[in-house]
Amino acid sequence: MVDEFSTEDEQLEAIKKWWKENGTSLIVGVVLGLSALFGWRAWTEYNENQMAAASNAYVRIMGMIEQKNMESAVAQNQAIRTEYPESSYAVIASLALAKYAVDEKQLDQAAELLRWAMDSSAIDGISHISRLRLAQVLLEQDKADEVLKLLEVTDMAAYQARYEELRGDAYVKKGDRNKAYLAYQTSLLMLPPGSRTRVLLEMKANELSDAAQGSGQS
Repeated sequence: MVDEFSTEDEQLEAIKKWWKENGTSLIVGVVLGLSALFGWRAWTEYNENQMAAASNAYVRIMGMIEQKNMESAVAQNQAIRTEYPESSYAVIASLALAKYAVDEKQLDQAAELLRWAMDSSAIDGISHISRLRLAQVLLEQDKADEVLKLLEVTDMAAYQARYEELRGDAYVKKGDRNKAYLAYQTSLLMLPPGSRTRVLLEMKANELSDAAQGSGQS
């Protein structure tokens, strides 16, 4: 089954913490730019109402997920995506619902949610996390070629090790053990000693090392 998203969860929490600490200043900057057109009071009231409504919708979705009410959660998520498409709540709710869909083995639903989150997020880190999770889902669906195409990005930011690992997983699916080994080795070069993901990745690489060495001797 699809691996747990523990690493991406930690990264997502860090992004959410950053947004909590810095989001207000960003919003203020936008508000200042629009104040001449709408007026400070009108825009502030509108923005606060939109944020509150999106927040309430997000809380409802979380409650539905907790109650394992998938149908209602999907419907509510579609509503928040339609009414507040630029809200971070819409994106984060889609990520949460996608994780639940994976747990319920509804991989097509998870893929759709993750693709929307990837395309809709204004925060690069969340876009990367959405892309990486989508790659995991597609791997579970044996869509290795789609994964390799999805992972073709010029700027992998701080996620390059994970990109390379998933690229290696895709090559394993395709039966190209040599390219998989090289991708795993590239990923290992970017992981610090003692990283909890390093041991599993080393195991993956070691399983392929004989094939890679044999290819080099031929």
